[in-house]
Amino acid sequence: MARCKGQRGEREVVKLLVEHGYTAARGYQTRGGGKEQPDVVSNFPFRIEVKYCQTLNIYKAFEQCSIDSPDTNNIVVFRKNGDPWRIALDFRKFLHILHLLRSIKYPSINNFLDLDKIHEQSN
Repeated sequence: MARCKGQRGEREVVKLLVEHGYTAARGYQTRGGGKEQPDVVSNFPFRIEVKYCQTLNIYKAFEQCSIDSPDTNNIVVFRKNGDPWRIALDFRKFLHILHLLRSIKYPSINNFLDLDKIHEQSN
């Protein structure tokens, strides 16, 4: 059942990425031994590890990313039943993203609620 839930979560994340203009598909996963792809293969600028579970050890999830792909920008996309999808990423990379957004004068970067308004206006 947990495996099915994980696969369902991967499909949901793929759908969200596609809805926002990225190409995405579920990655090929092995069960012990072989080289694995990320949970989601995409032109999104991060390697995505998807966790759809009630209890998450975020450190183990990041460790899994780092073992599979140590030299990339890794994020964990996660949720539990009834919650929205969330992400976890390296804090220094998050600060770098904010710095880049400020440098291009992204509107109201200090108020993330505005991001929802901007997204609604673009749809």
